[in-house]
Order: sequence, then structure tokens, then C-alpha cells
Amino acid sequence: MARTKNIGMIAAAGLALGALSACTQVNNKNWDPTRINSFKVEITSGQVGSQSSPLAFTTSGMSYSLKVTAIDSLGGVVTGFAGPVNVSAEPGQVFGGNTFTFTAGVAQGTIQLKRAFGVTRIWVEDPATYATGVTDAIYIRGPKISDIQISPNTVNSPFNNQRVIVDNQSQLVVTALGRDGYYLTDVGVGNGAWASIYAYTFGSPQGINPGDQITNLAGTVSEFLGFTELNNPTWDSTGGTLPVPGYHLLSCTDLNAADPNLNMEAYESSLVEIDNAAVQVCASFPSCPDYDQYRQWTVVSTPGNCVGNVVSNFTLIGFDPTQNVGKVFTKLKGTLRNVQYAHPSWIFEPHSPADVCCPSCTPAFTQGC
Repeated sequence: MARTKNIGMIAAAGLALGALSACTQVNNKNWDPTRINSFKVEITSGQVGSQSSPLAFTTSGMSYSLKVTAIDSLGGVVTGFAGPVNVSAEPGQVFGGNTFTFTAGVAQGTIQLKRAFGVTRIWVEDPATYATGVTDAIYIRGPKISDIQISPNTVNSPFNNQRVIVDNQSQLVVTALGRDGYYLTDVGVGNGAWASIYAYTFGSPQGINPGDQITNLAGTVSEFLGFTELNNPTWDSTGGTLPVPGYHLLSCTDLNAADPNLNMEAYESSLVEIDNAAVQVCASFPSCPDYDQYRQWTVVSTPGNCVGNVVSNFTLIGFDPTQNVGKVFTKLKGTLRNVQYAHPSWIFEPHSPADVCCPSCTPAFTQGC
């Protein structure tokens, strides 16, 4: 009985294998090994750097000449392939990829590679078959904070929504801690313009303090209501310190500059100072929606009659701006934020009573005098 069963099982298995073989044969009839399968993409000119000595990041772009060969499934050249192809880079942007013309399955052309950093490869793809090919790696240092921040407007980084690796040759120092992140500045930038950014950690950052030097900084660039942040940041603390930069004195010329106000944008997230600023709360006090909802109050600086916003409810404990209207802060220091929909949009955040001087205020502030 057992023997009969085994014979039956063997017969069934044979039928199944036969059916599978038949299916395979049918599929093989539709397979053409001479069709395009991939591309061989070679860099014939252009610097590629190395892991130990990457190229410097540049916003102006780098030129690369490429040789692209269409390859079939057997490793031969698809001489009948004529394109077109899509050329891209990851990470980075490619300009000029539509100039590739194939002759006998081979094309040569030149592209401009911009905003590339880290380990970058140039990709070629056939949009009809999705056959792809990539170059060997190109090694490029990451952008500096200034590359991330510099923009023709106040609400859009050129790296918005991209995860970037900041140039590890930057001299990054923590300048202030926030409730959900920390401020940092590249002190290697001479005048401090465009040199600062906020690292948003979703909670109070642990294990770092103002003055700490950090390295290996990476994060996703995000414009939160016009305020540039590095979201989900990762970094290493070197264990060393760097001098915290001084406060940049802002004038009414800066605050009153025409839109887009790049005078102020250049110092977003920086340590800044405004002098001789009288408490106003808001122009329509006591009807102040920004103060009622967000506790943002305003100061008017003279001479120049310029207005800035202040947020202090977590740092100047016990200070009620509505009870100090007209009192003058001879010095008001802090970090600078841009909130696109605030009125006005530039917000000063003092860190402690040591950042302000207002002897006539209630309570009196004299530590910063």
C-alpha cells in the first residue's frame, strides 16, 4: 500500500515539474536577451575625490563628462538603442542631461552637478524600460550652515526637505538651548552672517551646553513657518568647547529693511541685540491676538521707530509686559527667530534675566546692564 502511494506521489510530482517546465518554455519565448538591460556609466572627466579626501562643496556646480553604453542581458552593447535617457544624481541636481545622443548604443555628453554632497552617484535611466546605470562614487563634503541658510527670500532654504550632512570642517558651537532643540553657529564664518541654525530635537536636548563644540551634524532641512530648522538631527559632541560668539547689534535700518528682509534673515538663529526698546505689547493694545494666544509682545526701538516681537514667558519669569507698557529695555539680547505669520515676523528670545537691562521694569532687570 505504501509502495502504491509513493508511485502516485512520484507521478504527481512529475506532472507538476512538466507543467512548470512548460510555463518556463512559454516565458522564454518572450525573453529577448539582446534588449537593453542596464547602462554602463563612466566618468571620463571631472574630479571625484575620495573617502579620505572629499571635494569641497560648491553651489556653483561641477562639470562631468560621461560615457554611457547601453548593455543587454548578456553583457553586449545594444547597438540599436537611441534613447532618450533621464540623467539625475543622488544626492544632488543635474543640469544638461538632455544632451546625450546615442550612436551604435553609446553616448557621450557633459552635465553640471549642483548641490551634491556626501557619497554621490550620477544615474542614467531609460524611461521606457526603467533600465538604469550609475557612475562610481563621487565624494563631496557637505554644505556649510551658510549654504543651507543663504536664500533670495526669508522662507525657503535651497535644501528644503532634504537630509543634509553638514561640512565636517565647520567649527560648530552650541550657543543656546531651547525647550525643543538648540541653537548653533559656525564660528568659522567671519562676520557671523548666515552662520546659525536651530536643531529641532522635539524635546529638551540632553548632554550638551552652550559652548560645546559638535561635529558630524546631520538633519532634514525644514522651513517651519519661515524659520529654518534641522529636524531629527544627529551629532557628536567632541568633548571640547569653542568661544560663544558675541551678540550682533541690530538697528532699525535692519528691522525696517524692505521685503524680503535679508538684513534680518542673515542673522536668523544668531545671538542678537536690540537697544533702547520700549515695551508696547502691540499697536492695538489691549486688543492683542498674538499676545493673547502666543504671548508674543512687541518693543519699539528708537531712533528709527522700528518694531520687533519678543517671547519671554519661559525665561523672564514674573515679567508681565501688559504692566510695563512704556518701560525701556536699554539692552535686550537673545536669539532671533522668523515666524512668517507673526506681526511683526522677527522675534527676539531672551534666554534669562542676564540678557536684558530694564531697571525701571517690574520686576527690575539689572543683570544685563
